[in-house]
Amino acid sequence: MSAEPALRAALDGASSATSPAAALHLLDAALANDARLDDAAVLHHARANVLMALERIDDAVLAADRAVGLAPAVPDFASNLGAALLARFRLCGDDDDLQRAARVLVDAVILGPRTPQLRATLAVTLSQQGRYDDALAVCDDNLVQFPDDAATLFNRAAALLGAGRRDEARATLTTLATTFPPAQAALLRLG
Repeated sequence: MSAEPALRAALDGASSATSPAAALHLLDAALANDARLDDAAVLHHARANVLMALERIDDAVLAADRAVGLAPAVPDFASNLGAALLARFRLCGDDDDLQRAARVLVDAVILGPRTPQLRATLAVTLSQQGRYDDALAVCDDNLVQFPDDAATLFNRAAALLGAGRRDEARATLTTLATTFPPAQAALLRLG
């Protein structure tokens, strides 16, 4: 079997696996059998996603870091690394993870292509750093091309709240609450 069909088979098998642990086993087996660097990068990227689902955050950071190391020009891989670093920051509070997440995500934004998820994750990272105006600018820029992106709207509301603009945050969350369940929960917490 050539590398591309083998990669596709591994990714398809992992996505239809009965559990994240089974998916991880399939990806690990594929990684052990595939020497091509571009396939390895994709497999590490997929492993990072599964490891996040398993809440093995340190391992997810390592897998995402390997994917980026093997394919540094792929923005989705960088976005995944940024998200994993952000998750580890939330667990451990290590400012180095937060700073690195911001650098990785800014670099990925520069690389393009333009994806709503990448900028939404960058906005969260900037908010976590207390850079609410920067987070709002990233959200507003993202909303120009993706005006209905729920994650960006939600992250914009969080940045507004962080900036002390409670009424604007509430208005955004109220509009979003009908289609995006996390907004409903955020409204309840907002009171």
